[in-house]
Amino acid sequence: MDPTVPITIALAAGLFLVLGAVLDDRRARMRRREQAMGLDIETVVPLLHSINDDRCIGCEACIDVCPTQVLDLVDHIVKVVRFSDCVQCEQCANACPTAWFSATPPCSAVSDTSTSLKVPLIAPAFSSATAAPP
Repeated sequence: MDPTVPITIALAAGLFLVLGAVLDDRRARMRRREQAMGLDIETVVPLLHSINDDRCIGCEACIDVCPTQVLDLVDHIVKVVRFSDCVQCEQCANACPTAWFSATPPCSAVSDTSTSLKVPLIAPAFSSATAAPP
């Protein structure tokens, strides 16, 4: 095998790493400059983790997919133990088979801040409060 091929690949990978580092540094400098000038910088609102303990079956699917390991099993129920390390990727909510977990923006970040709950109407035949249909 010709030794120039691996050397070329290594040089290309090194070039991409250096280019990425330079661009990331430039972005960070621009961000610091904007903060120093007092320009309005877009803030990211963190998602709130809404947990329904009654639906968690302790399967650990969300723990396995979490890239930052912020979830842990406590008394056979998954809990967020390090919220500050969460990167808001929502992989845990997507992996959950019982939909016990959802990540939503706080009410102040949502344009519709009404607190009313919209519940669909249930046909009387399906209601448990009425007598069985004849």
